Amino acid sequence: FQDGQKVGIESSQELLGSVITRSLKIREEIKRRAKLGRNRIKEINILWRGAGLSKNRKVQLFEIYIGTKVCYSLETLNFMPKDYEYLDALQMQMIRIVTKTPPPFVVDVEDRIEITQDALRDRYEIKRWSHKLKDARRRLF
Repeated sequence: FQDGQKVGIESSQELLGSVITRSLKIREEIKRRAKLGRNRIKEINILWRGAGLSKNRKVQLFEIYIGTKVCYSLETLNFMPKDYEYLDALQMQMIRIVTKTPPPFVVDVEDRIEITQDALRDRYEIKRWSHKLKDARRRLF
């Protein structure tokens, strides 16, 4: 600065919900946002306990409150196909937490059939986050 004070060099900075670093690591940003989303799920589950909401309504609210938090402005990043797959896997992990559905590789003690990711998407009419981001990228460009 003009008064002789040196400008500090920051390794990372948060800007509009994203952490900007010298070497932008998309996977690290997705993990950070997923952690924020999981924390929000814990908070919102407390509200849902006595509300008597159906699983469909919980999934809709999840997409509104948590999905937007996780996906906010991700369309500006350059994703690889593996990053899209990772984002969709995180979405389904969180949906399973919200709906209290066991993972696809777990068989219930009542011998119910396992619920695959695609079956769960069809049941609750869930659009993949990767498709939402690709649509947003098309609108952006």
